[in-house]
Amino acid sequence: MPGCYFRIAGTEFDPDSFLATASLTPASVWHVGDPLAASGPRASRFREWAGFTCDVSDADGNLEQQIDDAIGFLTQHRDDLLRLNTDLTIEDRRLDFGFDSRLGVGDVVVQGEWLPVHFLRLVADLHIGVALSLYPACSDVS
Repeated sequence: MPGCYFRIAGTEFDPDSFLATASLTPASVWHVGDPLAASGPRASRFREWAGFTCDVSDADGNLEQQIDDAIGFLTQHRDDLLRLNTDLTIEDRRLDFGFDSRLGVGDVVVQGEWLPVHFLRLVADLHIGVALSLYPACSDVS
């Protein structure tokens, strides 16, 4: 399961030009017209957006640690992230947090997550959206 990643994309966005002068290290970069996959049924489909992702946290499933790691990422790369705000070709900018469902584990019947105000203020100031990707609890398969 993925931890947290940062994604930037747009139909007219040029990720190579931006990354040439940025401190960000991309985990992946794609361009309009690139195949969606190297093989399989998605290989015959092509990307309509250009962009890149950066790994932010490898704390798989641990939302609290991912938020702490994201605060460090946003602080460290603040200048580059502010510069992205001036690029009108960007249509999607987000942090995506992948975390574990606790529903049905033990006595858990309701799951609620909390995002700290200082984190929300930081992403709002940088005009970055937040995606929460909930994954089913892993069961031990023997």
